[in-house]
Amino acid sequence: MSENIPKEHIVLLKHGGIEKEFVTYPGLLSLAHKKGLKRIDVRVVQLPDKENGFLAVVEATAEFENGTFTDVGDASPESADPHLSPHILRMASTRAKARALRDALNIGMVAVEELKTGEGDFFVPATEKQLSYIRDLADLHYSNINIIKDFMDEKNRNSIEELGRDEASELISRLDKSKSKKDDAHGFAS
Repeated sequence: MSENIPKEHIVLLKHGGIEKEFVTYPGLLSLAHKKGLKRIDVRVVQLPDKENGFLAVVEATAEFENGTFTDVGDASPESADPHLSPHILRMASTRAKARALRDALNIGMVAVEELKTGEGDFFVPATEKQLSYIRDLADLHYSNINIIKDFMDEKNRNSIEELGRDEASELISRLDKSKSKKDDAHGFAS
């Protein structure tokens, strides 16, 4: 069934010198709609709070014409990337839905959203869209080149092509903030 998932929804990740393919949640959802997904429901099993270590547990049920498929997903600050910590409940929901859809669609490939992809975990490379946007921002202002150079030194990267997805997002955020400050200084609306 994984041959029915468009190539742009398959991600090749590296960990400890091993490369493995993962499916994206949007790819699973797209295929599910093509295969007759009637509905997908979620139920919070456990809200994250201090007493349970901020562990969220969610159950998802995907209904198709040929049956109903249920699975659970969990997320906590330890199992999610640091920038996702404020979104633990949504992360658990996405993981539960991905697992239910993988069962329903007979996809053995793990969804990338089920992984922790930070430093020391699976490496998710920056997307071409992210890299293109960074290049565009670099062309706008000479000072952006210095921001990029400083960021690359901080992350110990030789080129933007070596950036991970989260690193690229962080760099884009810094460049966007710099752009907003320049626009404000010149009287432009941001």
